[in-house]
Amino acid sequence: MVLAMTTTASCAAVDEHVGQRTDEVAVSTLRGRPGCTTVGAEALSAQLLDEMLCLSAGRLVSVPSSARITLTHPRVHAVLSPAARDGLVRAAAVTPLRINSAFRTLVEQWLLFTAAGCGRVAVPGSSNHETGRAVDIDNYSAARAAMTANGFVQSYPVDDPVHFDGPGDDARALSVRAFQRLWNANNPTDRISEDGAWGPMTQARLERSPIEGFRIGRVCGMTTIEPRLRAQFVMQSFPVASAPIEMTPGQELAGFFELRNTGTQTWMPGATYLATTQPRDGASPLAHPSWPMNNRASTVASAVAMGATGRFAFTIRAPMTPGDYPQYFGMVHTGVGWFSDPTQGGPPDNQLQIRVRVGRPNFAAQVVRNSCGTAVTVAAGATRECVVELRNTGAQSWTMGSTHLASSEPREHASAFAHSSWVSPRRVATVSTTVATNATHTFTFTIRAPLTTGSAIEHLNLLDDTGGWFSDMANGGPTDDAIALRLEVDGAQTDAGPGADAAIDGATEPGDSGAGIDGSRDANARGDASIDPREASGCGCRTAPTHRRDGRPWIAVLSAISAAVGFAARSVRRARRATVPPR
Repeated sequence: MVLAMTTTASCAAVDEHVGQRTDEVAVSTLRGRPGCTTVGAEALSAQLLDEMLCLSAGRLVSVPSSARITLTHPRVHAVLSPAARDGLVRAAAVTPLRINSAFRTLVEQWLLFTAAGCGRVAVPGSSNHETGRAVDIDNYSAARAAMTANGFVQSYPVDDPVHFDGPGDDARALSVRAFQRLWNANNPTDRISEDGAWGPMTQARLERSPIEGFRIGRVCGMTTIEPRLRAQFVMQSFPVASAPIEMTPGQELAGFFELRNTGTQTWMPGATYLATTQPRDGASPLAHPSWPMNNRASTVASAVAMGATGRFAFTIRAPMTPGDYPQYFGMVHTGVGWFSDPTQGGPPDNQLQIRVRVGRPNFAAQVVRNSCGTAVTVAAGATRECVVELRNTGAQSWTMGSTHLASSEPREHASAFAHSSWVSPRRVATVSTTVATNATHTFTFTIRAPLTTGSAIEHLNLLDDTGGWFSDMANGGPTDDAIALRLEVDGAQTDAGPGADAAIDGATEPGDSGAGIDGSRDANARGDASIDPREASGCGCRTAPTHRRDGRPWIAVLSAISAAVGFAARSVRRARRATVPPR
């Protein structure tokens, strides 16, 4: 089988005054002809195919001559990807094939696209026949079984039954780039981008190109390997590395890098990634849960062909530890390699970079000591002294009346461990003095065991009225469950007769305090929400937190409820003794 192409001299010197001859016939003269043919541009088409074969570096190959493969006309280019070629040869061994069309050069696709009688034809640069994977089989019905059994798909069985698509790389962008390179070599004063993208600039030059071919043919050296993986930096929304991004611990920031595909490999979602470098694939301290992996910041949202620009959007999260965090990124395509590999075109591993500087959080603490972290056995209602020592690791000082040790999990609930010495059932204590950065403060306080036996636990954390909870994102912790108070409650309280249920911690019977159960007089006067009686009893039931900071003697509420319950119980026992006869 004879390939319909010619080869011109290799690596010719470029004349700065090449231009076009006045007697040349432009491709535009063949536009809009009746019928559906590529006749007239054979010489230019052969140059384009020659340049593309050189650029492809083996990604496109000729179909070997065979008596079982017949080309129906001399303008058929029997050129395919290696995988498609091999499948075609195997199919021909089963059923002889007559090929109407295989690979099309850019000028051939343009002539068919502008012809009056071709029907539906793809825009140049986007046709399946420019991929190097498509063939049209004249005897498609007889060949269908052999073709499909060897990796081909009859893509349009109704509209275009002769058309089959096979396996292999997509060479469409390379087809466009082959023309752009030849144009630039022959028109040095009217150069266009060699980006492999079809557009108005490329179309205008193709229409002006000579149908008999350029004066300078192949400009691709026979030993040149065109990088499959190559990208050109376009822009980034993140500040450049020379200007560190100032962040607080846990703070998040969204941004993107944009790069242009200047290689021959189409970028694909889930295959082309912006990945960590220096070292490659190292787990990033800036990784966010939305990253595909902790060493893969982002992938493209859609396919990015040669010449197109892709955006890699991602979010970073600042580490909790203050310091400088430089992060380098590179590009990698799964199954092919890194863009910075020696055989590829970059960018290098140290080009794409951001730098984050994490400052000391405003409010943060380190637990130094917790004397009640290990459970001890106590009687129901008994008290225990606890010591919690904390170091100020934040930038802000802790101040009396503003920085509190409070119940957490959930935050500021009425604690079952609350004691009358606490600021409120929800807040244990405030700092007794100003606590500067790096200083420590010791909270010494009393807890009361619940009345229910079994294991009991309460969590505490620091809360500042001006800065929020220390475990919030902009602060530095500790977490809400880091300070745990534990008790093993053994033995319920019993009724020891009149007066035994009298007030806890010195409270009197209801009425003596003049308040009632969280009496309306006190609640209305202070604007406080009333305490759920279940909370006041110490049962551990938790409702939505209220913020009492007035330090009122809330223990009277607990005393009143306890006394009322004891009084009722004694009344029931007296009535029972009066009505039940002796046995």
